[in-house]
Amino acid sequence: MKLSISKGQIVVLLGWLFLTSSACKKDKADDAIPCVGGTGGSTTLLVDLKHHSLQIPSDSVYPDTVWLKYDAVNAGSGYDERKIGNPGDTTITFSNLKCGNYYLIASGYDRSIGFVVHGGLGITIAENEDTVAYTVAVVE
Repeated sequence: MKLSISKGQIVVLLGWLFLTSSACKKDKADDAIPCVGGTGGSTTLLVDLKHHSLQIPSDSVYPDTVWLKYDAVNAGSGYDERKIGNPGDTTITFSNLKCGNYYLIASGYDRSIGFVVHGGLGITIAENEDTVAYTVAVVE
């Protein structure tokens, strides 16, 4: 059996190959690296705790503590980094973060009511941000 291909079929085949190969080209923007939360960046994150409208300073007996989960939108399990506040300070600082999603879990002691307070907050750090500040609302 002999296979014969006409000039018209060759033209159609070449046209189809041209269209399918040119349709798969990516733009340079598609090659951009997505933001994935973690260390290795240049952003500083400042975190403070508030119970209702009262700022919760770190206590010497029960210091403010913030657990940071990288590349997360909810608490999940575990954490990637933990910072403990210095007594009297109202801000906890995380340095050298990349753009991306993070989840904060915070705990402190509210002296006005004599209770430990806890809270959580999902955040996003955008590209090229030097410093960002977030307040975690904490409750009994």
